[in-house]
Amino acid sequence: MKNVLDPPAGGDIMQERSSVGCRTLRPADVATALGVSRTAAYTLVRRAEKAGGDPFKVMRLGNTILVSKKSFNEYLDAQGL
Repeated sequence: MKNVLDPPAGGDIMQERSSVGCRTLRPADVATALGVSRTAAYTLVRRAEKAGGDPFKVMRLGNTILVSKKSFNEYLDAQGL
């Protein structure tokens, strides 16, 4: 099964981050994958962060918010997306 976050044809940030073996996503990447606004993605990511990584793992490095690509893909699979 192809993951939603597999890099699409054409140059974008998700493809660029995948080419270096990145294991995390930024909230903007989450927004793109879900087809929602950045504000909606930040709300979802903050909710996951406050819930201790449920439904996916979130890590904060200073002001940077990172989402585990693996746990996000598992979340999408569980939702049937």
